[in-house]
Amino acid sequence: MNKVEAINEKAKGYQQVLAQPWNVLGYSLRQHNLAKHLAEAVSILDIGGGSAQEAVDLARLGHMVVVLEPSTEMAKQARTNIEAAGLASCIQLYDTELDKAQEYLEAEAFDVILCHNVLQYLPDREKALGQMAQYLKPGGLLSLVSLNKYSEPFRLATQQQSIARAREALAATSYTTEALGVEVALLTVEDVTELAKTAGLSNIAQYGIRCINDYVLDNPSKTPESILDLELELCDRYPYYLLARFFHLLFEKVSVS
Repeated sequence: MNKVEAINEKAKGYQQVLAQPWNVLGYSLRQHNLAKHLAEAVSILDIGGGSAQEAVDLARLGHMVVVLEPSTEMAKQARTNIEAAGLASCIQLYDTELDKAQEYLEAEAFDVILCHNVLQYLPDREKALGQMAQYLKPGGLLSLVSLNKYSEPFRLATQQQSIARAREALAATSYTTEALGVEVALLTVEDVTELAKTAGLSNIAQYGIRCINDYVLDNPSKTPESILDLELELCDRYPYYLLARFFHLLFEKVSVS
């Protein structure tokens, strides 16, 4: 079973996954970071847009959004959510993957591309970043979120209280997601930045998503509301964002003169 097929199987419960407190927190932080870079209405390409939660929220702010979603089951949810929000005129949805996007999209067509929790699923990340760069206008932005390899030993040692597993994680190169049961790559900021540079993308900002949440044992006082203010304080403050559960990078497409 490939990753898209695995996601199809889990898609029916995906809305419940998004509603989990830690995912609500992560989404709020991601939107907070992204808003700093979206001063006006722009054209956005959302790669692996899932159930279109982000596309719907961005369209409500006046942006025009195109969503690529290779999972047929997830795309069904996205279509339902787009229609329910009355935003079919603002959001285009294509049931396809990045590799086949040229059938639908023109080069240099977008001001912003979102690659949120997608890159770690892709087998050829260098190729994928090159493809993303092709669809960006000169000076356009790529917003990229991925699981942070450096966070895993700390999460296992603190939240999961397993020193043995934390030690094993030091050498790990992959991780099986709890929500979808899919094996993904454990990436670092350095790895992604180097690949992006090859694609003509320059790193202009770095944030951390969930700098604290994943290192706190579950308890009644641990709620998104109670921890959000602290997370907002730390998300762009060095060195705290270096160990966040997810890194959030903003890249600019370098104009060629």
